[in-house]
Amino acid sequence: MTNIHVEVRLNDEIDMAAEVSSFLPIGIRVTQLTRALEEWATPYPSILPYVVPVGVAHSFSWPGMATDDLVRGAKSTMWFLAGDHILDRSAMSMSEFEGVQARYRAIADGARLGHGDEFATLLCEIRRDLSQRPLFHAVGSLWREAFDRNLDATLYERIAGIDIRCGKAPPSIDEYLRYARWSFGGDFIHLGRLILTEDRDILPWLCRIRIALRHYSLAGRLANDLYGRSHERDDFAPLNIMMLGADPVWVTKQINFHVDSCSSVLKPLIASGVQTAIGIRRLIYWVTGYYASNGQFHLS
Repeated sequence: MTNIHVEVRLNDEIDMAAEVSSFLPIGIRVTQLTRALEEWATPYPSILPYVVPVGVAHSFSWPGMATDDLVRGAKSTMWFLAGDHILDRSAMSMSEFEGVQARYRAIADGARLGHGDEFATLLCEIRRDLSQRPLFHAVGSLWREAFDRNLDATLYERIAGIDIRCGKAPPSIDEYLRYARWSFGGDFIHLGRLILTEDRDILPWLCRIRIALRHYSLAGRLANDLYGRSHERDDFAPLNIMMLGADPVWVTKQINFHVDSCSSVLKPLIASGVQTAIGIRRLIYWVTGYYASNGQFHLS
């Protein structure tokens, strides 16, 4: 009997060692990236809380990408997440809100207006990084359009949220989805990442990537809505699809549809080793899975 127990214990230890070794590379990647992000983000205190979650998600999604490229690609994600969080909770007037957006639009056009505002300063850094890459000449206008549409969607959702607070009729679900496709920031973030980390071989795949980003953004936003319906009490003017009377079962089916469609559209790019496609596909599972596990709903 003693020999049997010893054998079982040794087998368990061998299995555990194999399991640990399988996670070791991703653990090292997470450590490397979070340290690099922390060092880079020191001048941006509002960004620092997002270092670890972004570091973990991006290490998982782009396991083969160099740390320097991951840092460059993560800047837009962290700018978006931190800025979105602050604006959602800000009680600034509409004129102030539109003034902030006008400043950011000017920076996206190449103006240097970052002094005294960490988000404007970071956006200047992002725009400078993008403008120095060869793909910016071919894809920069698409990035700029996506940035504009993201700001437009953010403004729309703020106005609609204020209207609902004032007792006005909410928008239709179809109208909401037209803006939700852009408010999640997928195109702005990932077209920027594409410019920073890919080469000109990506251009034949660009149309397919944009279709995939539409599905990615809608899946992410709807998952966020299901999760956020009980977590938006601190928002100044909250708006999500559940406030418009959407059926949670229907929303969950829509999330699954967009996840599957995104994966299907990207399949030939993944087979060709396109890093942008590999990352988007892995990230859509990460993002929707995160919201599902924290929002008490189930995805297929």
